[in-house]
Amino acid sequence: MKRFFLLLVMLICALPSVACERPVEAPATEQLQKIGAAELRYWGIKIYRAHTFGCEGRAIVDHKALPKPFALVIHYHRDIDRQDLIETTRDEWQRLGLVGEHTQAWLAELRAIWQSVEAGDELTLWVDTDDRAKFYMNGQLLGAVEHAQFASTFAAIWLHPNARNTSVRNQLAGLAE
Repeated sequence: MKRFFLLLVMLICALPSVACERPVEAPATEQLQKIGAAELRYWGIKIYRAHTFGCEGRAIVDHKALPKPFALVIHYHRDIDRQDLIETTRDEWQRLGLVGEHTQAWLAELRAIWQSVEAGDELTLWVDTDDRAKFYMNGQLLGAVEHAQFASTFAAIWLHPNARNTSVRNQLAGLAE
């Protein structure tokens, strides 16, 4: 009888887990104040609409000093492949002179957690008070990059003074009139 129970316990432990976990949902941006919003178009084609949120809704004058908490919410109007998102991230960091010793590790982490986006998807970067950067797709947690400098380096794609699109940068930073 003892062997039977031991065998039963071993079989149960060997079965794949079927327990459903409640997905971790994105923190509500309603607790923050909007800093800015902008729409990126390329040759008149809508690519995405983005919004930034912070604890006090103040303009972001230094991309290295994000408000905490901070959220960048991007609502995509087009399908974009995961690899294209990662390559564009890398290319923008290179263009802005932000490539450093952690870049390859960060890109590997993004490769592991990101997925392709489809028109209508919403990707959110949430930066908590401890500088932990979490990514959510349509409100569901994808994963996190927990290096202290990652969040500001990632957000620099949109908020750096030399960001590719100055108008989008100024609007998202809350500097547009």
